[in-house]
Amino acid sequence: MSLRTRTLLTLLGLCALAGGCGDVSFSFGGLDTEPLEQEIEIGIEARADGIDIDSVECPDDVQPEEGRVFVCRAHAVDGSIGTVEVQQVDDAGGVEWELTDVRAPAGSD
Repeated sequence: MSLRTRTLLTLLGLCALAGGCGDVSFSFGGLDTEPLEQEIEIGIEARADGIDIDSVECPDDVQPEEGRVFVCRAHAVDGSIGTVEVQQVDDAGGVEWELTDVRAPAGSD
């Protein structure tokens, strides 16, 4: 089994386990998602031994609203891309997130 396949399988296994919660601060025009991106990166790597997340991208125009859901993307070093669903649990920046899907890198097994 290739390293890419093992990485993908590990990330897929995390879809049921990975999740987190935290607070996101406000910036001009909406939520400041940069701290959330860092939290997601650290959270996924902590739950998956050997997974190295290169970057996490969240939208930068999210307005605070309890119950609103938005999607971030976690990009692994091997090219895998994870979908992270983020739900705002209040209108003060509280969020919960969950890794819900992982796409294999192009050209993988």
